Amino acid sequence: MIKALIQLLKVKSLITIMVSAGMLYGFLAGSISSEQFMQISVMVFTFYFAKQAME
Repeated sequence: MIKALIQLLKVKSLITIMVSAGMLYGFLAGSISSEQFMQISVMVFTFYFAKQAME
């Protein structure tokens, strides 16, 4: 459990979480369309999980 928390605190993880939260906020506030939200979210998560698999 502690090892998982330490890995969560890596910079890449924090940036991914911040971008995801920002996109979600923009979508819920109505300033980002659902199409834009999906495209950018897929790109961010694909990048994140591709990097995780390489490590």
